[in-house]
Amino acid sequence: MRIIRPSVLLPRMLASSLWLAAATVASAATFTVVNTNSSGGGSLAQAITDANASAGADTITFAITNLSNTIRPTNALPTITETATIDGRTQTGFSSAPIVEVNGASAGAAVDGLKIATSNCVISALVINSFLGDGIEITNGVNNTVEGCYLGLNLAGTVDTGNTLNGVLLTNASSNIIGGIGATNRNFISGNNSMGVQIGGASATNNSILGNVIGLGVTNAAVANSVDGIRVAAPFNTIGGTVGSARNIISGNTSDGIEIGVLGTNTIVKGNWIGTDLNGALDRGNTADGVFVN
Repeated sequence: MRIIRPSVLLPRMLASSLWLAAATVASAATFTVVNTNSSGGGSLAQAITDANASAGADTITFAITNLSNTIRPTNALPTITETATIDGRTQTGFSSAPIVEVNGASAGAAVDGLKIATSNCVISALVINSFLGDGIEITNGVNNTVEGCYLGLNLAGTVDTGNTLNGVLLTNASSNIIGGIGATNRNFISGNNSMGVQIGGASATNNSILGNVIGLGVTNAAVANSVDGIRVAAPFNTIGGTVGSARNIISGNTSDGIEIGVLGTNTIVKGNWIGTDLNGALDRGNTADGVFVN
């Protein structure tokens, strides 16, 4: 049996570890959106395409130099199929509210804004409105996060420019977070023509809806989702939390604030303000029930 001396083995192990670390770092890439074109070099569509073709957890940043930060796709954006962070906070001028808008009015019938069919993605600080499908659709994905976005509102966060279906649709997607417990994680999900958030599919479990405003605009006025604020048709999901920053404000919607269907067993609803304004003081009631358990 050949014995390898430690003085020989350790350097080999170290070299191997360094190679693996370098390979891991090299596998992740950053792609930057520099214009508002519907497609082609520097566009959001191209950045998603490039990220899908790149191994590792990639990042899409923004450095748009147009006079406007509004992207108007003329067809569907590519489905996100590889782990990526799309970070609107990187656009010059960002302070606390999103300033990059993706307006789907010209994208075509039944087209969704962003479609995620993978896991561990983060969508941060985007305005997504006017699509004829859902604002964001997550299908079969795990551990994705949507934070700091306006979904169904204009850039100012005040006017109904809703998506035709839901603000966010989770289909057979588990352990995803819509919102979060930090001030910058809060989504405003308002003005959509169906639900603000809809969860469905037997495996759409352990999702958390935290710290969002659903049915109001940033100036405290009602900007209703046309059906429910949140509809749950899957088991073991959580809306709200025990700390104040996990509180959703679910108000002003045309039907129920929250509807829990027959498939929504073991849904936890806690710590939310339902039917109030942003300060918990004034009436911004949902038209039907605050919480309806079907």
